[in-house]
Parts: sequence; C-alpha cells; structure tokens
Amino acid sequence: MKFVAVMSAFFFGLSAFAGGGSLTDGRITYIGKISNITDFRGYGQHLYYFPAFDLDAPDNAHRTDSDSVYFNNAFAPFIHHAIFPLGGRTFSPDAGGSPVGVKARGGHNLWPTFTLPDGQIGLSGTIYDDFTRRNSNNSVNQINLKQNSPSQFCLSIVTDNTNLENIPDARLEVRNSSDTLSLQNHPDLTFDGTSDMYTFKFVNMGSNEKIKIRMMTKKPANVRATGAGLAGILISDVSTCASR
Repeated sequence: MKFVAVMSAFFFGLSAFAGGGSLTDGRITYIGKISNITDFRGYGQHLYYFPAFDLDAPDNAHRTDSDSVYFNNAFAPFIHHAIFPLGGRTFSPDAGGSPVGVKARGGHNLWPTFTLPDGQIGLSGTIYDDFTRRNSNNSVNQINLKQNSPSQFCLSIVTDNTNLENIPDARLEVRNSSDTLSLQNHPDLTFDGTSDMYTFKFVNMGSNEKIKIRMMTKKPANVRATGAGLAGILISDVSTCASR
C-alpha cells in the first residue's frame, strides 16, 4: 500500500483562474476553473487527498484509502468504508458493492500524470460514485471542520482526468450547513478529457460545520464504474484564491 501522509507542503504559488464567471451563495463563492492542470504544488496547505495514486496496474474497485496520498493538518480525519456508523463516513455508502459505496480507480496508462503538492509524481487516479449515474448524490458526504480549523479557505476539486469515464457532467455542487453552490448548467462545467480544477472560497465557517460535494453524471445507470468522479480534493490557504 502506498498510502502517504506528509507533514507539510513545500511549495506555494498562485495560478490564474479563468472561466465563465463567479457565483456566490451565502458564504461560498465560485472562484473559477483552471484547465489542463497537472501540477498542484502551491495548493493544499490545509488538506489534500489524491486517491489510487500511481497504481502499477488497472484496478476499478479500489478502497478510497488504499494507495491514496493524504495530508491533513486542519480538519477532522477522513473515515473510509466504515460499516457502522454509515453516517460517519467521508464518502457516500449509497452505491453499495465491494468496497461499500464510493470506490477508487487507478493504474490506467491513458490518464494523466500528476505532480502533487509535496512534489510526488505519479499516475493519477479517481474516486467514483456509481450512485451518481443519472442521480445526484453527496458523494463526499462530509469533510468536518474542528476546533482551530480555518474559518476561511479555498476548496479545489480536480476532475476530468479519466478519459471522460468518470465525470460530473450533469452536476458539481459544494455545500456547507446553510449554503449550496451548484455549477449545474454553468458554462465552466465542460469536459474534454484533460484534467481541470474548480475552486470555491468558503468564509465565516464554524468549527462544527461540514463540507459536502454533490455530483451527478449523464452516464447510464447500467454501466459499472462510470459514476461521477474526483481525482483530487485540496483545501488551501485563502490567499490562493483571494484575487477574485
């Protein structure tokens, strides 16, 4: 198992966001989209997670914690594939199967190579949620804040790295306890098989709140391992998206 937890991010920088316009709902603002991104140095000062990273061979039913790269210095720990309580899991159990719920895929040579915030280089992977096939679901059920978590930060979601196999092409939405910001029908929500990063700014967050990510794909419900997916989750210092 190549699970890696690193204690610090070594690089910091700003990238130019582009896209079809910002949106705001309460305490969440959509900052923009960076297209064709494979180098994530400069992001993830608070948390980053890249599933099924640099697998040696294709695997379409991987655990979300196996061979993941995970760093977290500010939020409650991720909980993977717990049976009881199901409600305590980071990722949704709704798709069932084995492992239960959201799964990971990786090891596919046509997928892009990523450079992670700590400098690791390897073949990208993805989580995917087959309960999102023509159905919307909180695939990321909860990322919990805790005491001393930052009250403002940038949440970045990486997707479109899977040769169009696991894409949230019908809905990509982030939520907190009171606000919901959806990119459904937004001009930025387009997919061409090159990895993209969507960034949202959260402000005035409390220590008992949760972040949720809801997705949906247009893929038919009878084709397995085609649910909407995410190649990475990063939570960064607010200065990385403060320019907009």
